[in-house]
Formats: sequence, C-alpha cells, structure tokens
Amino acid sequence: MQPIGEALRSAREARGATIADAATATRIRASHLEALEREEFAALGGAVYVKGFLRSYATWLGLDPGPLVDVFRAGHGEDAQPPVMVGGLRPIEAGFGGFGRRRRPSWLVLGSVLAGLLLATSLLSLLSSGGADDAPAVAVPTTRAGAATRKAGPPTATTRRPSGVQVVMAYQERSWTRVEVDGQTQFEGTPEGGERRTFKGRERVEVTLGNAGAVQLTVNGRRRGPAGAPGQVFKDAFTAGGPRS
Repeated sequence: MQPIGEALRSAREARGATIADAATATRIRASHLEALEREEFAALGGAVYVKGFLRSYATWLGLDPGPLVDVFRAGHGEDAQPPVMVGGLRPIEAGFGGFGRRRRPSWLVLGSVLAGLLLATSLLSLLSSGGADDAPAVAVPTTRAGAATRKAGPPTATTRRPSGVQVVMAYQERSWTRVEVDGQTQFEGTPEGGERRTFKGRERVEVTLGNAGAVQLTVNGRRRGPAGAPGQVFKDAFTAGGPRS
C-alpha cells in the first residue's frame, strides 16, 4: 500500500486543492495537515489525535480512512496488547495462586435456601386454604381491581409519537462533522471542543463524524453518550419517534 503521506498528498493534488484549501474545509490547522503528509506524527500530540486528524482529512479527500489508520497502527505497534501480569509472574488468565478460578457452590448454603423455599410454600398453601368463610372477602377486591383496570385503559393519548426529530451534539474535542437534514446538507465542518450544535428535521437527521469519541449525542431528548470510540468514524440517521432509524 502507498505510504500514508504520499496517499494523502496525491489525493489532494488530484483534487486540485492546496493545503490552505484543505485546512479551511476541514478546520484542521495547515501545520497539522502538512505534518500528516510528511508523516511527522509526533508533532500531532499523540496517537488518538493522529487517527482523528487522519480520518477527517482522508474523508474530505474522498479516501477510505480505514486502511490508512490500519497502516498507522501497524507502524506504531498499537495492535500488540501485553498480558496483564500479577506480581511479575504469570498472566491473570492463568489462574496462578487461585486468581481467576471459579469457586464451587456451597451445598450447605444451597440446601438452606431450598429448605426455606419449601417452608414458605407450605405456609402459603395453608393460608390460601383457610376455609369457605374467607372466600367472599377475597372475591370483592378482585372484582374491584378488574373494574379499575378497565377504567385505566383509555388514556392512550400520552403515548403519541413526537413530531419531528432533534439531534444535539456537544463537542468535547474537535471532530469533522457532516449533517444532512431531511435529505439536504445543513452543515459540514470541524467544530472545536466546547461547542454545542442542535439540528432539527421533520423526518430524518443523518450525522457523520470523523472523531466519534469527541461528541456527546442527545437524540429526541434522550442522552446517548459518546457517539463511539476516540478517532472512530461514526455515521447514522435518526428519525422522529425513536433514537435510531
């Protein structure tokens, strides 16, 4: 596969765009874009930021960001996950010294629980068969409960589905964003951390994010939390009457 920087630069030049054009469109600093094309990743402040900038820039250039991010991860050893060690001896999964082993159930405890259940069942049976004189007193509240249930049925107006759809995005960090409302692009850019944007539509709001972990979503009044993991590309559509289409 082409090196990351060469792939980005070739795509930009093929588009006929300058670094300044790309910086204006993606709202990523020109120095950061130049660092991506030169593969000077250390200047971008960490792997999370590199992947976020890389996804946003590649998406704007019309490239699939997935393979580029995979090349970056492979080159920086992110796929290697060392095992968790206990006392510097063995991984926790090995169960050394009793760690991670599943305890066997205590038969004494289980026997006590079963005996208690049998005793409770016997008491309930005795109380429920107390005699014919108690039957009328039991039948009256049952009839009233049934009538109350029938009376409580009609109010269904409160379950009416809301009209329209509203999506609120609170930015913890920068993230490239595109929003389409009822089939029309209403916003495309990279808001800064601390910004909050609200979009309303009659039927559908579609959201695409370059850095899903940086954005907190609230859909139709229901908080959903982060749209995804840091640096992850997120795309989904929301409709009236539900948080997800």
